[in-house]
Amino acid sequence: MRNQRHTLLVAALVVAVIAAVPGGAVAADGLSVSGDQADDGTVTVTVAENNTAVANASVTVEALNNSSYAGSGNYTTGENGTVTLSAPEQNVSVSVTATADNTTAETTLDLVAPTDDTSDVSVNVTQADDGNATVSVTNASGDGVANASVSVSEAGNVTYAGTGNYTTGENGTVSLPAPEQNVTVDVVAEADNATAETTVDLVAPSDDAAELSVGVSQSEDGSATVSVTNASGDGVANASVSVTEADNATYAGAGDYTTDENGTVGLPAPEQNVTVDVVAEANNATAETTATLTVSEDGNATESFGERVSAFVAALQAEGNMSGQAVAAFVVDNNPGADNRPDHVDPGPKDDGSEDAEKDESGDSEAGGNNGNGHGADGNDGNGADAANGGNGNGNPGNGHGNGPGSDDNGGPGNGNGNAGGNGPGNGNGPGNANPGNGN
Repeated sequence: MRNQRHTLLVAALVVAVIAAVPGGAVAADGLSVSGDQADDGTVTVTVAENNTAVANASVTVEALNNSSYAGSGNYTTGENGTVTLSAPEQNVSVSVTATADNTTAETTLDLVAPTDDTSDVSVNVTQADDGNATVSVTNASGDGVANASVSVSEAGNVTYAGTGNYTTGENGTVSLPAPEQNVTVDVVAEADNATAETTVDLVAPSDDAAELSVGVSQSEDGSATVSVTNASGDGVANASVSVTEADNATYAGAGDYTTDENGTVGLPAPEQNVTVDVVAEANNATAETTATLTVSEDGNATESFGERVSAFVAALQAEGNMSGQAVAAFVVDNNPGADNRPDHVDPGPKDDGSEDAEKDESGDSEAGGNNGNGHGADGNDGNGADAANGGNGNGNPGNGHGNGPGSDDNGGPGNGNGNAGGNGPGNGNGPGNANPGNGN
């Protein structure tokens, strides 16, 4: 409520009364009347004599200038020498007369009607980060005005879904939706026959959710994680994710998913190198990416070396990057033959570059045959085991090494030569035919 305090100038009329006192002495008595108006408009009239409150004094109040005042009438002061008058509905001047012990005092008071805060309204509009707006209607004291009427209209040619008529709640506010595009609106509030208005520019929020990004990362164990984020880099929950093979390879992780609270989806480790297409959708926006998932060495430790070489070659072919040098490097770097060879397997002669030395260091024979040692690139030796009465099987996988057991139907030596990759069949250079060689 607007703080207004009116101090009334008191015109105290002191009437001296001459009283006959024995001995011819005369005494003068003084009576005064004053008024004070509070913030709420009420008036307190005080009657005193020589600054001492006078109880039971008669007080008469009359409106002046042909005006009306609900407080007009006759009163009697209480023990504290006061009388309380009601607040005027409009500004008015009144005459106040006090009488006590045949003594009279009179004054004129100018009374001011109090300000009705509910009739003095203001309206304000604030907008949050998400674009939603709040209209606040308040009175002169800053308190929210409930049940105020609020009208919202576009000030330009832009369409705004929040236009219309509203009524404020208990806290004096109205909520408006975020605009789809920047818009200027006129807001008018009405309450208790008072009107307030304002014009405000509402800014369309940046829709981070409409700008998606999708990425794929792979851990050491081969499992993969799809991450869907918005423009702010925050994970988008409940986004739809589709995973499909980009080539003819089969992948157990292909299918449809929904992101979790962090905006992620977990995918299983591939059994072979595979390229996948990943598409994410959320809030009418789409993002996609292509990722190549590779077989983890840790996750495929139980596979044979031959299977791993085959998978590597297949991946190179699928990607169009087939290279004999790349195969050779893979075989050399990953061949477990030297470190993981069983104790009963002949490790073969050291690679000293001499074919005669390899021949001289041939191993023991079984069932009348001889065990031979084939030689691979970069010093990797292979072991060829003969069949009954067979000869030496020499496996050479191009740039790697394989084991080729040879079989000689006629008892003569046969030599088996393995093709690239360690899995190719070899043809015997004798009367017998060599079986396929398997690379270790």
